Amino acid sequence: MGLGYVLACDRCNYSFEGRTGKGMMYYDLNKLIPMIHYTRRKRLQEILDNHQVNHTDFDHRVYRCTKCLRLGTRFYVNVEYDNNQTFETVFKCSKCKHHLEDVSTLFNHLDFKEKIPFKCPNCLDFSLGVTDLIMWD
Repeated sequence: MGLGYVLACDRCNYSFEGRTGKGMMYYDLNKLIPMIHYTRRKRLQEILDNHQVNHTDFDHRVYRCTKCLRLGTRFYVNVEYDNNQTFETVFKCSKCKHHLEDVSTLFNHLDFKEKIPFKCPNCLDFSLGVTDLIMWD
């Protein structure tokens, strides 16, 4: 079961809807290949088909750009295979191309009407708050 969050800024008109976690259908990474960015799908499929996979971790996560502060949801995958090799999705901002940092752990503990401890990407004020929580599957 996953959680969804609707955030809104008290100062400007910015809003964001994101989600974290896994849905009920997320039991087999092979079936989720289409959710991976097209540039990484082939490599991931090759690993799953031709290597000894030791561990997989995959879910939706919320990310924030380290430069423009834009928020977004991405599908994260980490696969440990063979002799300590790792495949891991890494994301860049679609707007400014800078690194996205995973802020999901913060989102996993938010309550309704709670303020977010970082700046609004639109007005740069510390005025983002949770306006709705959503359970998704």
